[in-house]
Formats: sequence, structure tokens, C-alpha cells
Amino acid sequence: MSQRETEVEVPATAEVRTLEEGLKVLWDKVRLATDLINGLKQEKQSLVSQVHTLEGVVDSLRSEAMNKEQEIKLLRSELLQSVNSNEDFTFSTEEKEILKERIRGLIAIINSHL
Repeated sequence: MSQRETEVEVPATAEVRTLEEGLKVLWDKVRLATDLINGLKQEKQSLVSQVHTLEGVVDSLRSEAMNKEQEIKLLRSELLQSVNSNEDFTFSTEEKEILKERIRGLIAIINSHL
């Protein structure tokens, strides 16, 4: 009977080893998955923070662009009022160039923010 017990014990030991190896492989996979999940959580948190920062920048730029648009409207309105109030009113060539450059600059700023 001791021979039969030995035969029974040997497969049991082999089964235990196989089970232990399987559990070790599974544990290693779980550890790798946990590390990956933690890394992804940190990356997500960083990206969310960047999104909030960029949203703030976009809001600021939109506000600035709206202010520039209002400034352009005001300048156009003032120009029209000046022209309408004085039909003989004309800009000198230098004044025209200065005004054109200022308007181009404001348009460029608006376009760069949109």
C-alpha cells in the first residue's frame, strides 16, 4: 500500500506545482495590470489638468478677441462719424497708412486667437 500512496502523492505534488506555477503567472499578470492601470490613472489626471488649463487659456483668448472686435467696431464708428460730420474730411497719406496698419494688426491679432 505504501507504493500506491507514493503514486498518489507524486501526481498530487505535480498538480500542486502546476497550480503554483499557474498562480504565479496569474499573480504576475495581475501585478502588471495593476501597474498599467495606475499609470493610466496618473496620465488621465495629468491630461485632465492640462485640459482645464487650456480651457482657461481659450476663454481668455476669446475674451481678448471679443474686446479687439469691439475696439475695431468703435474705431469704424468713430471714423464714420468723423467722415459724416465733415464731408471735406480726408486723412493725410501718413494717417491713412497708420490707420491701415493698426487695423491690419488688430485683424491679425483676432485671426491668431480664433
